[in-house]
Amino acid sequence: MSNNTEFEKIPQEKFRLVQMDERIHDKKLETKARGYFADAMLRFSKNKSSVVAAWILLFLLVFSVISPIISPYDIKDKDKLYVNCPSFVKPIADLGWGIMDGGRVIADDTPRNIGKLLYQQENDLFSAMPTPVRVFYGAGGEGDCPLTVREGRNWLSKAFIEVPRIAEFSAKPMEIPQVS
Repeated sequence: MSNNTEFEKIPQEKFRLVQMDERIHDKKLETKARGYFADAMLRFSKNKSSVVAAWILLFLLVFSVISPIISPYDIKDKDKLYVNCPSFVKPIADLGWGIMDGGRVIADDTPRNIGKLLYQQENDLFSAMPTPVRVFYGAGGEGDCPLTVREGRNWLSKAFIEVPRIAEFSAKPMEIPQVS
């Protein structure tokens, strides 16, 4: 790096204003003044990707307005052949995720009975049931299955009348061995 100390000792006589005697004026524009909208449109039209995107949006807008007018179908029309067919997309079905695989109805009943059915079938979907349902069947509950947390708490207070004892811990902090 160079040493900049030589610039600190420049005599004041070497400094002067360049245009001290002249008046400085901006030159008058020789073009016609443009408004904000015209300037924005000019800048917009120079950007090719924004023009292409605008044409795509315009096409979608026009298509969405005109298509209901020229379509022979109404919004309420249904194709009777496909009304009860579940969705099926082979590449997604091959993944084994359980969606878009043509589907099948496992149970068609109330949530309380569906929980019981899924538990009896040992179906993986049982893990998606609400926690009170899983606790109820996991504890071997009988009768009406609780669905909400409140129903589950009421069932627990009736099923386990004796409150389980909780062991007390000493107030001393635990010693953690040092790893060297």
